[in-house]
Amino acid sequence: MSEMPKTMPNGAPMPSEEQMKSAMDDMKHMAEALKPEKEDPNAELSVERVLLACASCPCMLRAIPKDVPSKIDSLESAMKEQNIPMEWLDQASGAVRRHAVAILWQLNRQRAGLKEKDSALDGATAQHASVAIQIATKLLMQAQMLFPHQRWVPATLAVARASALVANQLWSHTDLEAQVLMAKILKAEGLRRPKLRLEAVCEPKECLPNAKVAVKVCDARRTAVARSRAEHCGLETRDPAEPQPPAGPFSGLGDAPTASPRLRRGGASDAREPRRILRGLLAVCRRHQGRSDGAKLPACRPADGCQGPE
Repeated sequence: MSEMPKTMPNGAPMPSEEQMKSAMDDMKHMAEALKPEKEDPNAELSVERVLLACASCPCMLRAIPKDVPSKIDSLESAMKEQNIPMEWLDQASGAVRRHAVAILWQLNRQRAGLKEKDSALDGATAQHASVAIQIATKLLMQAQMLFPHQRWVPATLAVARASALVANQLWSHTDLEAQVLMAKILKAEGLRRPKLRLEAVCEPKECLPNAKVAVKVCDARRTAVARSRAEHCGLETRDPAEPQPPAGPFSGLGDAPTASPRLRRGGASDAREPRRILRGLLAVCRRHQGRSDGAKLPACRPADGCQGPE
């Protein structure tokens, strides 16, 4: 019997059994926190819910001591002064809340009203926030590989949206100030802003064994952007009308800012991330239903752990 390789294909050492077990525990936690609700498996998951799952992950609690001398409370006060929505933090307490505040600070620290505060942070607080966002980035990278295999479309899209924000340390996909910063990041890297949009419709929503369902997936590349916003953000505009995808529960995949190539060497998403995720989702549809062209399709198989058509 041949020996197990001691290094990865890229030359890095193979992880130990303890490291692999820790990674499995982390993904088990993420899956439990973001799995679809039985009452409404198609419900959209918020970015805040994804961030809370990262903040409460076992590896986050192991890496950052409970008694770390950071002044996280001052960061929370500064964000409240800027009217940043923070009600979702009330769902957490203790160390989990502190880690969530640290992640939220890293996403918002480029706001005009917080830049001065960020530059004046003490070492312990800055390190706490930096380590928290690094761990969240790693967790989301792993979740992007796991969730498509679980056939959880809303969770996959939520992780993709959160990953784009965490990788670039921005706070919104729609806020104009965040879009300006995103345009600068892409321009510095020689990339264009993606304009992909995904819509998926499945009828009926609930199905029994041997029932037939129809799945329609539309991949539209948006070519029309509001000229005033585009000029302000330095984005490219074109004249053709925007393709109109079908109405459906899953939308806006391409609205997420793309992950910066600065993290590409570490395995993070690049400018092709939305298209890669789209191909993965289409593959899930084909494996799950046989085809994805809107024809009458065979029923899902409960033995696969399916909770209904995605």
